[in-house]
Amino acid sequence: MPKVSVISSDIEQVIDLPHGFSLADTDDVFNFACKAAACGRCKIEVIQGMDNLSPVAPKEQRAITVLGKGQPAVRFACQVKVFGDCQLKMGVQK
Repeated sequence: MPKVSVISSDIEQVIDLPHGFSLADTDDVFNFACKAAACGRCKIEVIQGMDNLSPVAPKEQRAITVLGKGQPAVRFACQVKVFGDCQLKMGVQK
């Protein structure tokens, strides 16, 4: 089971998720609004494990370009599936 380390306000929480699990189904950890990569509320920075996440789909890539300002480590949690260990930072203001 992949371990997902989530950093928020200098507090780190580690959760175990099934292989291929969508972060969109973790409402207790992430603060989702639209779940469509349109609002930017669930913008995260991938500290480690980018290769263990689902590929960026065209819809998310558009959001990264606009709301994430093209930063390569920015993803939107509502669009991510987890396939291995990773470390994510919430509350990204880039």
